[in-house]
Amino acid sequence: METCLMILKLALARLAGDDEQARAEKGGIMREHLNSCPSCNSFVEGLGIADPGRAADQLSANDPASARNGSVQTLERGDLVSLRSTPDRVGVVVSDARWISDKPYYQVSFDPSASAVTYALDALQPVVGGSDPLQLLSRKEFATPSEFATFLIVKKLETPLSDNLYTFYNSRTQFEAYQFKPVLKFLNSVDQRLLIADEVGLGKTIEAGIILEELDARLKGLSRVLIVCPATLVQKWQGELRSRFSEEFRILRSADVAHFLDRYATYGNAEQLRGICSQETLRRFTDELNEHRVHFDLVVVDEAHHWRNPGTRLSELGEILSEYSDSLLMLTATPLHLGSENLFNLFRIMLPQQFGDFDVFQNLVKPNQHINAASERLSRPADALKELRKVEGTSQRTRFLNNPYYRECVDLLSQKQDLAAKEVVHVKRRLVELNSLSHVFTRTKKRDVEEAFTTREARTVNVEYSPEEMEFYNAVTKFVETRFTADWDSAQGISFARIMPQRQVASCIPAMRSYLKDQAAANTLLRLRDWEGDDIGERTNSRSKIGNSEREAAERLLRSMDKLGGRDTKCDQFLDALRELEVEFSGQGVVPKIIVFSYFKRTLDYLNHRLADSGYAKQCVMIHGDINPKIRERTVEKFRDNPGIKILLSSEVGSEGLDFQFCNVMFNYDLPWNPMRVEQRIGRLDRYGQKSDKILIYSFSTKNTIDDIILERLYHRINLFERYIGDLEVILGDQIANLTRGMFDPRLNAEQKAAQAEQTALAIENQIRELEEFESQSDRFLGQDDFFDAEISAIKETKRFITSQEVRLLLTSFLDMPMVDTSTTLRSPRRGRENVYILRADEAFRRFFRAFSDGMNGREEVIRELEKEGGTPVTFEAAEASTDRQLMFLTIHHPIIRSIVKYLSAEDTGLKPTAALRIESPVADPGEYLYFIYMLEEFSLKKTLKLVPLLVNLNDHNDVRVADSLSDQFIGLTPGAAEIESCVEDLYRDEDVDQCATLADAYIAMMKEDEEASLLKSNDTLVNTRKEAINQSYSTKISRVRQTLNNILTDSKPADDRLVRMYQARIRNLEDQLRQDEQDLEEKRGVHVGFQLLASGFVRFERPTMKVPA
Repeated sequence: METCLMILKLALARLAGDDEQARAEKGGIMREHLNSCPSCNSFVEGLGIADPGRAADQLSANDPASARNGSVQTLERGDLVSLRSTPDRVGVVVSDARWISDKPYYQVSFDPSASAVTYALDALQPVVGGSDPLQLLSRKEFATPSEFATFLIVKKLETPLSDNLYTFYNSRTQFEAYQFKPVLKFLNSVDQRLLIADEVGLGKTIEAGIILEELDARLKGLSRVLIVCPATLVQKWQGELRSRFSEEFRILRSADVAHFLDRYATYGNAEQLRGICSQETLRRFTDELNEHRVHFDLVVVDEAHHWRNPGTRLSELGEILSEYSDSLLMLTATPLHLGSENLFNLFRIMLPQQFGDFDVFQNLVKPNQHINAASERLSRPADALKELRKVEGTSQRTRFLNNPYYRECVDLLSQKQDLAAKEVVHVKRRLVELNSLSHVFTRTKKRDVEEAFTTREARTVNVEYSPEEMEFYNAVTKFVETRFTADWDSAQGISFARIMPQRQVASCIPAMRSYLKDQAAANTLLRLRDWEGDDIGERTNSRSKIGNSEREAAERLLRSMDKLGGRDTKCDQFLDALRELEVEFSGQGVVPKIIVFSYFKRTLDYLNHRLADSGYAKQCVMIHGDINPKIRERTVEKFRDNPGIKILLSSEVGSEGLDFQFCNVMFNYDLPWNPMRVEQRIGRLDRYGQKSDKILIYSFSTKNTIDDIILERLYHRINLFERYIGDLEVILGDQIANLTRGMFDPRLNAEQKAAQAEQTALAIENQIRELEEFESQSDRFLGQDDFFDAEISAIKETKRFITSQEVRLLLTSFLDMPMVDTSTTLRSPRRGRENVYILRADEAFRRFFRAFSDGMNGREEVIRELEKEGGTPVTFEAAEASTDRQLMFLTIHHPIIRSIVKYLSAEDTGLKPTAALRIESPVADPGEYLYFIYMLEEFSLKKTLKLVPLLVNLNDHNDVRVADSLSDQFIGLTPGAAEIESCVEDLYRDEDVDQCATLADAYIAMMKEDEEASLLKSNDTLVNTRKEAINQSYSTKISRVRQTLNNILTDSKPADDRLVRMYQARIRNLEDQLRQDEQDLEEKRGVHVGFQLLASGFVRFERPTMKVPA
């Protein structure tokens, strides 16, 4: 009823400028409606209007603006205008007239990303003819369906929409809905700060990459992006960003950082950067970053738990990066206890204004447990309401009572005995917004996303050395013990590099020969270039000097190896296990994919030769850190895609950044002494997306060796191989280093060493239980984010993203444009896969690309690809690109597509914003509609843009489709639309355009009012919440300073005037800062919503035609 009256009011107002004949015709339409609608009839009678055709005149006569100058207003909100001085600059009127000195002024928006500007009426002129959608619709001038789809695609890319995602299916990753939860949270946050704390193996790097790409698309390029991580992860980050997102990032050494800072000091924000830097390197430049106030578009901090201790150089670096970056992501898999200050300190780094005091933080998070409990009880609204109202018993009572969202939830839960599915999603969203941490924190656990867990089955290969092998092993162990313990009392402390001979002999006795040769010839302890892992927790590339005695001992060990001959019991057992696996898998009809891990390249080389000699030459490939990353990727793809290749030999470094969900068997050829390294190995296979029901994990148990003690007394005790324990870094501390010392303590016998291993296992088990307990406690406070699943499903269903079909259409439409003048082709190969094409670029296309891609990331590599004589294989499908990384993956982020959008946005291409479309859809009832697509602009604490399609049924003008399933899906259906086969002149009457446009304008204006009211509520909620948090934080700080001052004044000793003045000044400064922060927030309360008609046309929906089999 209320909707009907609103439409009538707006429709009457629209008639104000019509002539006599038009008013008479539309008056007839009004009379028809009044006869069937008592509410509208009463409304018109109340105005004293006898003839609805004259209603507009009477309304106009009462209009204050009209009364001032004797005529109706010339311009209305939504009108397109240009400046008389620059007619090519077109904007949209976003305000009513404002009279100044009897002259009307209007606010006009020429750029959606900038504020509207006020102009006098005589400086403006209406935009008529040309590409005005309504005039083109009236004249039935249409683009082809593909041209119209191209027009919409370009609009969605040149003015990115807030309710769209620009990273859906745009990376070389398997699509996982949960990985888009962080980007949705990030985009909804005004602060653009987020702590991502997902469990290991769920893809935090991918989630950060998605946010990077989303920002890049929305901001049309990022000038300075910095990734900061531990030194061991810089290569991994570079590889992940390159292989999954086609992003080229440079690894920054100290000299590179210094060079960048020098150039930034000279060129300022014109200096660009896409860099990855270790935290160890960057913290040396903390002062310089602060001095130059280096502005970053995005900073990503990995392993953020290292930054949690205030007063450290890393924490100080974090504060500086946060202050000078527009966006900040912090990543950690390490659980952080809410009761300690660790988590708080990370939030403080990200948002010091909101989280400035730990006591205030504790008070802020306490109500979250009641909010989360209410969210879990929504199936019983009365119980949910009872739980929710417990927040009123906390110190945050006032904050909630003044919060419109809280009152809305209370009202809804009070009135309903049952909630509909949409209401549940709505209330969950509101409750998440009430949670004080939801806007800055996200955590996903494996149990939240895995429908069925992959089973881990541990298998042990029992090895018993020959007497000669055992004698040699013991000799090496004794050699290591003597030299290792000699360091105990040294100034430098214990050098863990000295145990490497023992680790090598445990890995592979034959590979020990080359190690001993190198060590016997060296003057210092080997830098262990062969070693690709650090499972003890200390750097192992020591430069410790060795004496003649050590070299001579190495030579004696080398000579003693001659007694062994060619015997290698461990490798023989390994080959037997492989043969048994082949028999087992062949019986199941499964192709085995086996990855064999070793820390030592010498071991890998030896195994490669032994496997080749044993008939596996064509079934085995190898990767390690000395191999170029791109060659590693191709090797892994070959291993994955070729069923004939069954075995991959890999070091830890060689496999960094690569996923092995397609593998179903893993061998620990040598055993890490750190459980965390074992879990990381398994985690490369046991990741989300693992297709096998079971993973087989093999380890070697060699009787009477240190590794055997570690395996049996530690790993089997804590059930390491068969269950996911969690992030072990927080659990282990320095226990493994202590255990290592014990294993080489000559004062301990075998039983005592075994007992120490069991004590370590017991300590780890206790730590795991404590961790699980505080994780459970923390879950009560952190947030319930399951409603994001519904949001992601809605984006997929309504295609609020740029699909692969649209990207391909954009490229082919561009190539077909007469003005482009190119013979470049995109064709399927004669014999090839369905989703793979060959792009053959001519010189004209290459010139175009070079001209429009300047400064784009990856440009030079694309130029090289386009110069290939036979063409370049490309795909538009993420699944295809993920399985074949040699294909050029064309997405909206690719330089070719970005260049096309840049060209089409800058040039007058003649693309019309109108089209007559025929759409076959199973979800739409057959019918004919006029459609109107509006751009809705919202300004508040943050600015948003949305496309709103409205469809008016030509056979029943009361059937207006907006915000329903048909209108929501309409834009997503346009790329597949066909041309209308009948004569366009007969599609609709001229009066249909006026009548339908009037209704569409009425609806969008009504929607604008609703959006403005909703936006005002959400903006007030946000401002009030921020003010309350800031006020509490400052009040606590001021109270503490006052208490200190009071203690000084009441002390028995005479007060120091200088000290008193200092504390009084500090109180005044804090009070001034509080007033300024509150004032800044108050200025952001205002909201504004405007709209502009972007496109219009005719659409006929038909049922899909059934294909008759040939």
